[in-house]
Amino acid sequence: MRITRIGLAFFAAGTFLLAGGAYAQFTDEARLDGDFSTQHDGQEADGANEACFNFDDDGDIEVSGEVRAVSGGCTAVIDYDTDSFTSASGKALKPGQVAGTAKLSQAIFSDIGVELFDNGGGCPLAFSSEARPEKCSVKSSLKGTQVPDIDPDDDNDTVESNKVAVKCELGEDLSQMNISLDQAAAVIAAFADRDDVKLGANGKLSIAHDGVPDDSTPHCEN
Repeated sequence: MRITRIGLAFFAAGTFLLAGGAYAQFTDEARLDGDFSTQHDGQEADGANEACFNFDDDGDIEVSGEVRAVSGGCTAVIDYDTDSFTSASGKALKPGQVAGTAKLSQAIFSDIGVELFDNGGGCPLAFSSEARPEKCSVKSSLKGTQVPDIDPDDDNDTVESNKVAVKCELGEDLSQMNISLDQAAAVIAAFADRDDVKLGANGKLSIAHDGVPDDSTPHCEN
């Protein structure tokens, strides 16, 4: 999903900043550009904890990601996406500089999806639900390297790391997701043994993503 450009821009210390809306178009200064896929460091299972930071020089910026876990015949998926953001920044690169940074923060509203699907073992509680909880923050901080483009349509910049923190309140027994108590219990159980994902019956969700480069991560293609 692309971000609508509205907004108020501020310049400080060579960094483009925006608060309360979306990125404005910039063309005079070089910044990181592309879709940057990362997988949580130490997670070998594809999709276990992945993220995508989209940052391009026509003004679009977005962070999304998902975590997966298996419980019996069900696979549980929780995904997040920034529809707008509270603030964002991108370091302007001076001639000769190639190491860039980009940051995004959404303090209140982010989209959350929760799903259970059959992984071949039978999942009678299968469902898919989306919501925009009243309290749901996403923060992301990316480091990357600018690579000269041979083709102007190519995005060759590379990512070194992307740290994402998600904190949301989904209501008692995930009530804001409009699912049954049994469905909520199955999702909570699926992530019970994870260190990077915390989800309790009180509905408090936290996801930690210590992202490292992973070109095989499919989330940027979704």
